Amino acid sequence: MPIESELATQLSSFDPLGVSVELPYRALYFPFGFPAQIETNHPDVIRAAHRNWSDTGLHFPEQPVLVRVIVSEGGAAGCPPLPVYRAQRSLFSFVADAENIAVVDLAGGFATAWVTEAVLKEVEYFRYCFLLGMAGSMIDARHLVSLHAACVALDGQGILLTGESGAGKSSLAFACATHGFTYVSDDCSAIVRKREGRSVVGTPGSIRFRESAGELFPELRGRKALPSFRRQPSIEVRTADLPGIRTSFEADVDHVVILNRDQKFGDSAELAPITAGEARSRLFSEVWPRELPWTEERSEAVERVLGGGTYELRYRDLEPAVNRLAQLVRSGL
Repeated sequence: MPIESELATQLSSFDPLGVSVELPYRALYFPFGFPAQIETNHPDVIRAAHRNWSDTGLHFPEQPVLVRVIVSEGGAAGCPPLPVYRAQRSLFSFVADAENIAVVDLAGGFATAWVTEAVLKEVEYFRYCFLLGMAGSMIDARHLVSLHAACVALDGQGILLTGESGAGKSSLAFACATHGFTYVSDDCSAIVRKREGRSVVGTPGSIRFRESAGELFPELRGRKALPSFRRQPSIEVRTADLPGIRTSFEADVDHVVILNRDQKFGDSAELAPITAGEARSRLFSEVWPRELPWTEERSEAVERVLGGGTYELRYRDLEPAVNRLAQLVRSGL
């Protein structure tokens, strides 16, 4: 082979940045009802995306965000630590280690990640730390305001349930669902910013519990808690497998309730009004850089949701708490 031809061959295959990796596996999913195009070189990425979002269809016909995941061969065995998250202006990065990183352009609607096969095998870790974070961050920044809150509804009135970790958001939401409420979400609800009013969407296809949930709910006994990258194992249940549970993708929120669960409250449940300012400080904290063009729109959406009633629910046991929330809806405070 002539030297010129050999050199041309070497240059044509020179790709130090990995920009020419073929991505033959593609699928469109709808996190929170918004379109996200997934492109990758490994079929297990598509399987993970299917587990995340197969229960949700298109509700908001916006321009899709694009998520590319490149899986590299070899690398360290085992799962790295939880990623470190950092953001400046429109760039958001996840770094677990030198071989497992992601970069998200929040304004441009594009995200890419490089992960090892070892990380891809840790399905829950990959689903939540990378895939959900990549698509969810773009959709949240551009269209929603994500809240660490459960959501249920009764007689057309939505209730956001929020509080510190361990306050019982998932357990109370499920207890409400077993007593005639409609279940919307267990711990992640999102305000739809461009809709008027107080529209909130959720993830009604599944619900996650702490390992001890079987002690509270007989129908969960015997279900195996899965190992988790979080501190404690958790039980994940599809709501379609729970007889009698009504679900909805969306609800209009009329009440924001801060949960205060403590043994000292005995066998009753008390609902006390609080100011919208106090509820805001416990419900929402802006995490995205303020240079993004949607900051004011996000703040206005939170104020709309706080325009209904805002309360603190002081309780110990689930049944009195459920009854008190039903009374709030049907009879007022």
